[in-house]
Amino acid sequence: MSLGAQVQPSHARRWRLRRRLRSLSRGLWREVRNEHSAAFSLIELLIVVAMTGTIAAIGLPEYMEALEKARVAKAIGDIASAGEDIRLFYLNHSRFPNDLGEAGYANLKDPWGEPYEYVNIADSGKGKKDKPKGYRKDHFMVPLNSDYDMWSNGKDGTHAPPLTAKASRDDIVRALDGAWVGLAEDF
Repeated sequence: MSLGAQVQPSHARRWRLRRRLRSLSRGLWREVRNEHSAAFSLIELLIVVAMTGTIAAIGLPEYMEALEKARVAKAIGDIASAGEDIRLFYLNHSRFPNDLGEAGYANLKDPWGEPYEYVNIADSGKGKKDKPKGYRKDHFMVPLNSDYDMWSNGKDGTHAPPLTAKASRDDIVRALDGAWVGLAEDF
């Protein structure tokens, strides 16, 4: 027998033994790693809850403010769009509609779920007694419009004729015969 023939089997045995040890150690390492990483510790959970709470505390007010701005923008768009259709109604019938239903907006609700308010001013009687009640006025108690009023009562769902009243500050109003539509506190 040659010396090389005897060395080769022992070398092969060592190589196979190393391979088995490696596979065993990998298996043991996996078992140890899985045993420790199967669940989160209480501290890890508390940290995650604290981070989530902090992010919510910072982000929630910003989200609510953005949501309110979107509602106001939608109400402004609704009033402006209905105003165009009311103007077309006037051109076709030579009068303003008596209510929003006559103009095709019977079921129109504002972003807060309430119906829009509408008052026909132009087609009511010309005397002071005959003027409709409820039309909107600026801080000088001058009517906002000469043709018709349309508004949303806003977030609080209430209004008062003058825009300076606390109940009217969040209303979305049409003013200057439709040349301006926006938040009452901005007029």
